[in-house]
This record gives sequence, structure tokens and C-alpha cells, in this order.
Amino acid sequence: MEPVRIIKAEQPIFSRDSGELVGPDSPGLSHLREFPGKVKGALITSVLEYYQMHHPDFLPRLKNDLCPEYRTQVEEDILPSSWYPEILFAAILKVSLRQIPFGTVEHEVNDAQEIFAHMSRSYHRMFARVVGPTKLISGFFRLWRLYHTIGKALVDEKSRFSTTARLTENPAVLVPRYTEGAIGAICGALAIAGAKNIQISYRRVPPDTVAFEGQWER
Repeated sequence: MEPVRIIKAEQPIFSRDSGELVGPDSPGLSHLREFPGKVKGALITSVLEYYQMHHPDFLPRLKNDLCPEYRTQVEEDILPSSWYPEILFAAILKVSLRQIPFGTVEHEVNDAQEIFAHMSRSYHRMFARVVGPTKLISGFFRLWRLYHTIGKALVDEKSRFSTTARLTENPAVLVPRYTEGAIGAICGALAIAGAKNIQISYRRVPPDTVAFEGQWER
């Protein structure tokens, strides 16, 4: 899969990391403690499998860094078809930054694109029915809700080769590496739908929105 070109994006602002076990009261996560949103287990397992494949000691170190509640959930195995709290997924991403330092935004987005390509082969195979990027963008909200219970994917403008859109009403999307993961998934979906030479820009808009613009060729 060819890499995505990032036209413009800001590096995320990282919260303080004390080195303690990561849980619901950790810096950068506490605002999600009462958030009722959930993510599909398939999303979590795909990320865990990707990091474990490239970093063989990832899972043992991950478990050591999670609070007992979150560690138990990971040890009991994440089921692809089940739903889990957004904060658990955000906590996993926060711990991942201890083992795998955040690279450039371009590198992070392209990693996420690979993860999504793997996930789409393993689950649903929904993109076999997609006819081109334009149709994919038209069903953007349905795509988001396959993996998230809360939030909206809104298309402000679209044409045959471009779009302006937002992921909104979900504060988890602003967490470092979560934003880049979401943008990478969008690019991965576009690539599976046949888009070439994908170029994208994005920005975080507190408290709960990521706005982006994309263009591509066929």
C-alpha cells in the first residue's frame, strides 16, 4: 500500500507521564472516565497484533504498565465482536508511547493505514462492496459506527477526488496516536476503495473534533 502524504498537521500535545500504572485517572485520560463511548474489539486486537508483530515484547510490557482493571481485560483476551470502553483503547495507546515513541505524523498515519488494511481483510470484508472513494465517503458515518458507538463522521464537502470532513462529538479522538490512527484508517479505507496518491491535512479542534481535508487520484 503506497504511503499517504501529509500536507499539514501539528504534532500532538503529550500529557505528563509519571511512569505509574496507566488507568482512568492518568493524565490525558481522566476526561474519558465517565465517557460512555465504546470501540469494537476488532479495532483493539488489530492494533495489539500490529505492535506485537513489530515489537515482540510489546504485550508483556503493556500488561505491566496497565492498572489491574485494564490489565485483566487484556489478559482475558479482547473479543473482536465485543465492545469495550474508549478509555481502555486510549490507555493502550498511552502505554504504547512508552515503548514506541511517537514518530512523525506521516509515519504514524501510515502505520495506522497498514493496521486498517489488515483489519479490513480480517473482519467484515466490507470494502469488497465499495465502488470507489466517492461512494466510501458518502457512507463515512456508517463506517465510523462500525467501530465506535459514539461520535459522528460528517462530510462537509466532497467531489470525485476530494473531501472536507470531520470526526466529531467524541473526545477520545484528540488523544495522541488516536488522532493519527483515525486519519490513517480513513486513508486506508480510501486506498482499499481504489484511491491513489492520497494527500491529507488534519487538525485537532478541542474538545472533541478532528477536521481534515483529503484529495486523491484514481
